Amino acid sequence: MKKIILSIFTISCIASGFAQTLLNENFNFTTTNIANSGWSTHSGTVDSIATTAGLTYAGYVSSGIGNAANVIGAGYDYNKPLSSTQYGNGNTIYISMLVNFTQAATATTSGGYFFHTGKRSSPTSFTSFCGRLFAKTSATGVVNIGVSNSGAAGVYSTANFALNTTYLLILKYKINTTGNDTLLLWVKSSGVPSSESAAGTPDLTFTSELGQDSLDAIAIRQAANIPDLILDGIRVANTWADGPLPVKLISFSASLNNNQTELNWSTASETNNKGFEVEKSIDGDKFETIGFVRGIGNSNRINKYSFIDANQLSAYYRLKQIDFDGKFEYSSTVKVNSDDLLIELNPNPFNDNISISSSNTIVNAEIIDILGKTKILEIVNNNKATINTSVLSSGVYFIRINDGQKTFIKRIIKN
Repeated sequence: MKKIILSIFTISCIASGFAQTLLNENFNFTTTNIANSGWSTHSGTVDSIATTAGLTYAGYVSSGIGNAANVIGAGYDYNKPLSSTQYGNGNTIYISMLVNFTQAATATTSGGYFFHTGKRSSPTSFTSFCGRLFAKTSATGVVNIGVSNSGAAGVYSTANFALNTTYLLILKYKINTTGNDTLLLWVKSSGVPSSESAAGTPDLTFTSELGQDSLDAIAIRQAANIPDLILDGIRVANTWADGPLPVKLISFSASLNNNQTELNWSTASETNNKGFEVEKSIDGDKFETIGFVRGIGNSNRINKYSFIDANQLSAYYRLKQIDFDGKFEYSSTVKVNSDDLLIELNPNPFNDNISISSSNTIVNAEIIDILGKTKILEIVNNNKATINTSVLSSGVYFIRINDGQKTFIKRIIKN
């Protein structure tokens, strides 16, 4: 991280919509009962949900991390709280997850809900449901997926899905405090849409029932009429970007340091990330690639990256994040201004003298040490000056230059 003394040069862009994830469950534990790892039971008396091998899905941020929940037969129902209660008219929640239906191909299940959100009274009392996900199977091995809010019966999509295939389910829930809430469901067999619009027409749009005006938990349900399934990679967030997106860029900044541009960015998690092409533009319209930074690939932690461009002009920068399968996304754009590069120092590193020149009149120049203590103060009132630095010991300093309107800070080194 840059020292605070250099922060005047930093132009940062935090990508819009990157809100905090409300829940991220990758079942990254080994136990015979998920209640031992943050889940609570609110219904049932037998057959706990145990973990099994985790599911994988190319491009999904929670693919292949930890294990998965093995939901089979009738038994306990489990719930887990969100990091904060969600309420208010128009508030939107995105829930994404991986599901693989493992029911025997010749077995028929009449259908029921296997997952829901809602408002719980306590960890052991959960009856105010909404955003329910349903599933049923036929004797020919066909799976149908449905939704409902408060109703007991699900409304199913006409699309047929296969057994023993991992699907990405994305559920959008929009609270309506004056009427029926909105449920949208997408079921994907490959690919992770970069946005809601890129996801296309939902497999189901449901607006015919009341839901809940506040949500604070999710739940997994077991019942005899539900096909056996494996559930993994559950993500709950207020934005699409914090839900199913494969690479989460949480910051991107451009800073001027010693007459060059330093780009820094961070990701919160990565899946299938080949790396980042660094693109530059003088006019903010036509970009060209000036470098490539290799990605971590797959990660569920914060990763930091940087790139140096020896730039002397105003310029715009953006990142092109590329997956191993060739898919890509662009970051927001950041800019540096040539106004921040009006000052020239010569030489740097220096010995007993350092010269300053600027297109503006320099009022004064101050050399300070790394602790912020002033070592030399020079009154200039000109656009050029030479400062005698013989009193300084060898080491790193900062020169603070004031032209009457702006203050510039540069890192300097004495040999």
